[in-house]
Amino acid sequence: LNHFGQAGATLIELMVGMVVGLIVIAGVINIFLVTGTNSSDIMLSARLSNEMSSSISVMIDEIRRAGFWGTASAGDINNPFTQSTTDLQILDSGNCILYTYDRDQDGTVDAEEYFGFKMASGAIQMRMTGTTTSDCTNGTWEAISDSDITTITGLTFSTTGYECVNSSTDDNWSSTCDDAGHADYVAPTTGDVMIEIRQVDITLVGALASDTFVAKEYQESVRVRNDRFYEAP
Repeated sequence: LNHFGQAGATLIELMVGMVVGLIVIAGVINIFLVTGTNSSDIMLSARLSNEMSSSISVMIDEIRRAGFWGTASAGDINNPFTQSTTDLQILDSGNCILYTYDRDQDGTVDAEEYFGFKMASGAIQMRMTGTTTSDCTNGTWEAISDSDITTITGLTFSTTGYECVNSSTDDNWSSTCDDAGHADYVAPTTGDVMIEIRQVDITLVGALASDTFVAKEYQESVRVRNDRFYEAP
């Protein structure tokens, strides 16, 4: 009979095995850490996206209502919500927008029907009351973004989407009706009925309050449903 003896691993073989094992374990740990970090970054980014998209949705829904007149009658262009002290205006180098609309549909501009948005102290603020659309310090304002989650670093509004039409002459240009510097501008004659078709472009920039490296920028446009009609003075 042949007898085969059992031989154990040598010290060198044990050391090589341990090194290989440590390398494998280190790789697994590294993958775990990277996966955990990526998951955390994704969660933070999603949290920022949710906060900012909610805020811009509120602004879009509100600005779309600017100039609404609940008791308007056919042919009447004397809208109390588009007068010099109530009409939609973008002020402070584009950092603030003010407007009114007939929320209670009684045809009268009330203090609670002066609205607007601006950036202040790292948050988006919405105006709750006011008396004019020519002063962004006027009225009472409340934050609609959570500064504990998001730091708003930029909020601008633009009238680049406006279009003006002189319904009496068919003259038109892609800007506000009073933009005398526009290449196609034609000064209206007293009594001409002007139509201002309004699209507001919004740019919102923000970052997580806990990690400013997690930042996002949103650009949206909102078509104001109520065009502005008026007779040229």
